[in-house]
Amino acid sequence: MKSNGLIVAGGSITDTEKLIEYIKKTDFLVCADKGYEIINKLCIVPNAVIGDFDSTKLVPSCEGEIEIIRYNVEKDQTDTQLCIDYLSGKEVSTVYLFGGLGGNRIDHSVANIQLMEYALSKNIQLVIIDGKTTLYLLNEGSMKIFGNIGDTLSVFAIEDVKGLTYKGLKYSLDNGDLYKYNPYCVSNSFINDTAEISIKKGLALIIHIGGETV
Repeated sequence: MKSNGLIVAGGSITDTEKLIEYIKKTDFLVCADKGYEIINKLCIVPNAVIGDFDSTKLVPSCEGEIEIIRYNVEKDQTDTQLCIDYLSGKEVSTVYLFGGLGGNRIDHSVANIQLMEYALSKNIQLVIIDGKTTLYLLNEGSMKIFGNIGDTLSVFAIEDVKGLTYKGLKYSLDNGDLYKYNPYCVSNSFINDTAEISIKKGLALIIHIGGETV
């Protein structure tokens, strides 16, 4: 049976209540380097802490209770990527990433968005959550997103998209095409509490800004 995982990275987390809510329904909780500081302040014990520990000096002391996996600073993977690798060995189907966006490190944000495709190559759906913003990746198929009337939803082509259809949004689209150089599917709006997006070919980044998503 497939399970799910949650990664806490070192970026800012503005909604700790939402983080705790997701942790409660998570099978594996993993911290990427400085992400352990956030979890430690919440008095939550993760399954593992992974990274090179260049961003934090707070290393768990209870090694018997927490799996600590340390890497050399000079490596070819980010700490978050190493967490995805770890969770792929746990046969998870979905991974939620908190602390992956925001702050003044736009390079880290871009890196984590690119890791969504990396996770997909390992049969993992990586969902990035940052406050009221949630990011999904859709690769040929359909997806329902739950929110509230007035929420914002945008779709971007990571690879050129063919046969894009969505329902439950102010501006409907039926079997359209979306190209990387033309982001015309930005800033649509929910007209009820559910939006459904489907594509026949390509790879789409979906960004939901608003209420509940799961």
